[in-house]
Amino acid sequence: MERLIVIGAGGHARSVLEVLLEPGQEYEVAGVLDEQHEEIGDLYGIPLLGDIALAKELFQSGITSAFIASGSNSERKALSEMLSQFHFPEIISNRALVDKTATVGEGSIVMPGACLRIGASAGRHCIINTNVCIDHESILGDYVHVAPGCALSGKVFLDEGVFLGTGSCVIDRVKIGKWSTVGAGGTVIKDLPANVLAVGTPASVIRENYN
Repeated sequence: MERLIVIGAGGHARSVLEVLLEPGQEYEVAGVLDEQHEEIGDLYGIPLLGDIALAKELFQSGITSAFIASGSNSERKALSEMLSQFHFPEIISNRALVDKTATVGEGSIVMPGACLRIGASAGRHCIINTNVCIDHESILGDYVHVAPGCALSGKVFLDEGVFLGTGSCVIDRVKIGKWSTVGAGGTVIKDLPANVLAVGTPASVIRENYN
Protein backbone atom coordinates (compact mmCIF):
# COMPACT_ATOMS: atom_id res chain seq x y z
CA MET A 1 0.00 0.00 0.00
CA GLU A 2 1.42 3.37 -1.02
CA ARG A 3 2.10 5.85 1.78
CA LEU A 4 0.68 9.37 1.67
CA ILE A 5 0.93 12.52 3.76
CA VAL A 6 -1.99 14.81 4.49
CA ILE A 7 -1.41 18.56 4.45
CA GLY A 8 -3.60 20.33 7.00
CA ALA A 9 -5.20 19.35 10.30
CA GLY A 10 -8.33 21.49 10.54
CA GLY A 11 -11.97 20.47 10.34
CA HIS A 12 -11.87 19.59 6.65
CA ALA A 13 -8.75 17.48 7.23
CA ARG A 14 -10.66 15.39 9.74
CA SER A 15 -13.30 14.66 7.09
CA VAL A 16 -10.57 13.78 4.58
CA LEU A 17 -8.97 11.38 7.04
CA GLU A 18 -12.34 9.72 7.65
CA VAL A 19 -12.48 8.87 3.94
CA LEU A 20 -8.83 7.83 3.69
CA LEU A 21 -9.36 5.42 6.61
CA GLU A 22 -12.35 3.69 4.99
CA PRO A 23 -11.81 -0.03 4.27
CA GLY A 24 -10.39 -0.63 0.83
CA GLN A 25 -8.79 2.77 0.26
CA GLU A 26 -5.45 2.33 -1.49
CA TYR A 27 -3.31 4.76 0.50
CA GLU A 28 -1.80 4.45 3.97
CA VAL A 29 -1.64 7.78 5.79
CA ALA A 30 1.94 8.18 6.98
CA GLY A 31 1.21 11.37 8.89
CA VAL A 32 -0.17 14.89 8.84
CA LEU A 33 1.64 18.20 8.39
CA ASP A 34 0.24 21.40 9.89
CA GLU A 35 1.66 24.64 11.27
CA GLN A 36 -0.26 23.99 14.52
CA HIS A 37 0.99 20.41 14.95
CA GLU A 38 2.28 20.89 18.48
CA GLU A 39 -1.10 22.05 19.79
CA ILE A 40 -3.12 19.35 18.02
CA GLY A 41 -1.08 16.22 18.80
CA ASP A 42 -2.64 13.53 16.61
CA LEU A 43 -5.80 12.82 14.62
CA TYR A 44 -7.51 9.42 14.72
CA GLY A 45 -4.23 8.00 16.01
CA ILE A 46 -2.31 9.39 13.00
CA PRO A 47 0.71 11.45 14.08
CA LEU A 48 1.22 15.09 13.25
CA LEU A 49 4.78 15.00 12.01
CA GLY A 50 5.56 18.71 11.87
CA ASP A 51 4.89 21.80 9.81
CA ILE A 52 4.64 21.99 6.03
CA ALA A 53 8.36 22.71 5.69
CA LEU A 54 8.92 19.01 6.46
CA ALA A 55 7.28 17.99 3.16
CA LYS A 56 10.52 18.27 1.16
CA GLU A 57 12.33 15.94 3.54
CA LEU A 58 9.48 13.42 3.45
CA PHE A 59 9.49 13.49 -0.35
CA GLN A 60 13.21 12.76 -0.39
CA SER A 61 12.60 9.86 2.02
CA GLY A 62 10.29 8.22 -0.52
CA ILE A 63 6.82 9.49 0.38
CA THR A 64 5.88 10.98 -2.97
CA SER A 65 2.08 11.23 -2.62
CA ALA A 66 0.23 13.92 -0.71
CA PHE A 67 -3.30 15.20 -0.22
CA ILE A 68 -4.04 18.85 0.54
CA ALA A 69 -6.81 18.89 3.13
CA SER A 70 -7.70 22.57 3.29
CA GLY A 71 -11.21 23.88 2.82
CA SER A 72 -9.86 27.14 1.41
CA ASN A 73 -9.76 27.17 -2.38
CA SER A 74 -6.97 29.75 -2.55
CA GLU A 75 -4.89 27.87 0.01
CA ARG A 76 -5.25 24.59 -1.89
CA LYS A 77 -4.06 26.32 -5.03
CA ALA A 78 -1.06 27.90 -3.32
CA LEU A 79 -0.05 24.65 -1.63
CA SER A 80 -0.46 22.57 -4.80
CA GLU A 81 1.92 24.93 -6.58
CA MET A 82 4.38 24.95 -3.69
CA LEU A 83 4.36 21.14 -3.44
CA SER A 84 4.18 20.41 -7.15
CA GLN A 85 6.78 17.62 -6.92
CA PHE A 86 4.20 15.41 -5.16
CA HIS A 87 1.64 13.13 -6.76
CA PHE A 88 -1.85 14.22 -5.70
CA PRO A 89 -4.32 11.30 -5.99
CA GLU A 90 -8.05 11.71 -6.32
CA ILE A 91 -9.88 10.30 -3.29
CA ILE A 92 -13.42 8.92 -3.61
CA SER A 93 -15.40 7.71 -0.62
CA ASN A 94 -16.74 4.17 -0.73
CA ARG A 95 -20.09 5.74 0.15
CA ALA A 96 -20.16 8.10 -2.86
CA LEU A 97 -21.75 7.37 -6.23
CA VAL A 98 -19.59 8.29 -9.22
CA ASP A 99 -20.82 7.25 -12.65
CA LYS A 100 -18.31 5.37 -14.79
CA THR A 101 -18.40 8.23 -17.32
CA ALA A 102 -17.71 10.92 -14.69
CA THR A 103 -14.16 12.12 -14.05
CA VAL A 104 -12.43 13.40 -10.94
CA GLY A 105 -9.14 15.30 -11.20
CA GLU A 106 -5.95 14.88 -9.21
CA GLY A 107 -6.05 16.06 -5.61
CA SER A 108 -9.86 16.17 -5.53
CA ILE A 109 -12.08 14.42 -3.02
CA VAL A 110 -15.64 13.08 -3.27
CA MET A 111 -17.17 12.79 0.20
CA PRO A 112 -19.73 10.28 1.54
CA GLY A 113 -23.19 10.58 0.03
CA ALA A 114 -22.02 12.68 -2.91
CA CYS A 115 -23.17 11.83 -6.41
CA LEU A 116 -21.59 12.61 -9.80
CA ARG A 117 -23.89 11.64 -12.63
CA ILE A 118 -23.24 10.73 -16.25
CA GLY A 119 -20.62 12.88 -17.95
CA ALA A 120 -19.95 15.12 -14.94
CA SER A 121 -16.38 16.20 -14.29
CA ALA A 122 -14.39 17.81 -11.50
CA GLY A 123 -11.01 19.42 -12.06
CA ARG A 124 -7.93 19.38 -9.85
CA HIS A 125 -8.05 19.90 -6.08
CA CYS A 126 -11.84 20.13 -5.87
CA ILE A 127 -13.99 19.33 -2.86
CA ILE A 128 -17.30 17.62 -3.59
CA ASN A 129 -18.58 17.58 -0.06
CA THR A 130 -21.06 15.43 1.86
CA ASN A 131 -24.39 14.70 0.12
CA VAL A 132 -23.67 16.90 -2.89
CA CYS A 133 -25.46 16.08 -6.16
CA ILE A 134 -23.76 17.03 -9.43
CA ASP A 135 -25.99 16.11 -12.31
CA HIS A 136 -25.26 15.11 -15.89
CA GLU A 137 -22.50 16.87 -17.85
CA SER A 138 -21.82 19.52 -15.23
CA ILE A 139 -18.23 20.73 -15.11
CA LEU A 140 -16.22 21.94 -12.14
CA GLY A 141 -12.98 23.82 -12.79
CA ASP A 142 -9.90 23.50 -10.61
CA TYR A 143 -9.99 24.41 -6.89
CA VAL A 144 -13.79 24.43 -6.66
CA HIS A 145 -15.49 23.67 -3.32
CA VAL A 146 -19.11 22.53 -3.33
CA ALA A 147 -20.19 22.49 0.32
CA PRO A 148 -22.46 19.89 1.96
CA GLY A 149 -25.97 19.45 0.62
CA CYS A 150 -25.59 21.42 -2.61
CA ALA A 151 -27.37 20.41 -5.82
CA LEU A 152 -26.25 21.20 -9.38
CA SER A 153 -28.59 20.48 -12.26
CA GLY A 154 -27.35 19.36 -15.67
CA LYS A 155 -24.68 21.17 -17.72
CA VAL A 156 -23.74 23.64 -14.97
CA PHE A 157 -20.27 25.18 -15.25
CA LEU A 158 -18.33 26.33 -12.18
CA ASP A 159 -15.11 28.06 -13.14
CA GLU A 160 -11.84 27.92 -11.18
CA GLY A 161 -12.06 28.64 -7.46
CA VAL A 162 -15.86 28.87 -7.16
CA PHE A 163 -17.28 28.24 -3.69
CA LEU A 164 -20.90 27.15 -3.21
CA GLY A 165 -22.08 27.50 0.39
CA THR A 166 -23.97 24.78 2.22
CA GLY A 167 -27.31 23.86 0.67
CA SER A 168 -26.93 26.00 -2.46
CA CYS A 169 -28.71 25.04 -5.69
CA VAL A 170 -27.82 25.86 -9.29
CA ILE A 171 -30.30 25.32 -12.11
CA ASP A 172 -29.34 23.75 -15.42
CA ARG A 173 -26.92 25.39 -17.88
CA VAL A 174 -25.89 28.18 -15.50
CA LYS A 175 -22.27 29.39 -15.48
CA ILE A 176 -20.49 30.87 -12.46
CA GLY A 177 -17.29 32.82 -13.05
CA LYS A 178 -13.86 32.34 -11.47
CA TRP A 179 -13.45 32.73 -7.70
CA SER A 180 -17.06 33.69 -7.09
CA THR A 181 -18.93 32.67 -3.94
CA VAL A 182 -22.57 31.74 -3.44
CA GLY A 183 -23.76 32.06 0.14
CA ALA A 184 -25.36 29.20 2.03
CA GLY A 185 -28.82 28.31 0.76
CA GLY A 186 -28.51 30.44 -2.37
CA THR A 187 -30.47 29.53 -5.50
CA VAL A 188 -28.62 30.42 -8.68
CA ILE A 189 -30.95 30.80 -11.68
CA LYS A 190 -28.77 32.92 -13.99
CA ASP A 191 -25.09 33.25 -14.84
CA LEU A 192 -22.81 34.98 -12.34
CA PRO A 193 -19.61 36.85 -13.28
CA ALA A 194 -16.18 36.28 -11.77
CA ASN A 195 -15.12 37.49 -8.31
CA VAL A 196 -18.53 38.24 -6.84
CA LEU A 197 -20.47 37.28 -3.72
CA ALA A 198 -24.08 36.31 -4.43
CA VAL A 199 -26.73 35.39 -1.85
CA GLY A 200 -30.43 34.68 -1.61
CA THR A 201 -33.22 33.03 -3.58
CA PRO A 202 -32.86 33.83 -6.37
CA ALA A 203 -29.19 34.62 -5.80
CA SER A 204 -28.16 38.20 -6.51
CA VAL A 205 -24.75 39.86 -6.40
CA ILE A 206 -24.16 41.87 -3.23
CA ARG A 207 -20.42 42.43 -3.61
CA GLU A 208 -18.07 42.71 -6.55
CA ASN A 209 -14.28 42.24 -6.57
CA TYR A 210 -14.89 39.78 -3.73
CA ASN A 211 -11.60 37.88 -3.97
